[in-house]
Amino acid sequence: MKRVFASIFFISGTLFSQAQDTLSLAYAIQIGLKNNFDVQIGALNLDIAKNNNNWGQAGLFPSINLTANQPGKNVSDNLNGILDVQFTLFDGFAIKLTKARLEKIEELTGGNARFIMENTVQGIILGYYQVLLLKEQLNVLVRNKEFSKERYDYIKLRKELGGA
Repeated sequence: MKRVFASIFFISGTLFSQAQDTLSLAYAIQIGLKNNFDVQIGALNLDIAKNNNNWGQAGLFPSINLTANQPGKNVSDNLNGILDVQFTLFDGFAIKLTKARLEKIEELTGGNARFIMENTVQGIILGYYQVLLLKEQLNVLVRNKEFSKERYDYIKLRKELGGA
């Protein structure tokens, strides 16, 4: 996942050497990936899944809870504290199953993040080339308008001179 991000940012960083008012495809991809909330959420979900995929979360290590309270409002009152340590000796291999489930969740979350990123890049590329196509269509229409005006002026001139 990080390699995909790094390669896309490297490509977009090296290819963007045009004027600021011109948007290159690489720069459009870079901006799109940086500002897309779905991509950001996918990356955060992947980080969460990686952080959760450990033996402590699976239940291998003991859990320790420390509770402290002060029964009265005076400073001279006693402070009561409770330390609770729980350790599971054997639970029917549930720890290994939980760890395997956490690994699968991390794998699926990584695939989902890649899928979101690929769809975002595809959408950006499609939009970029649609804009270029529309820009070219506009240029063709402008040229056709100019040619039509020239032709109109030519026929008008011929009519004035009596040649049409």
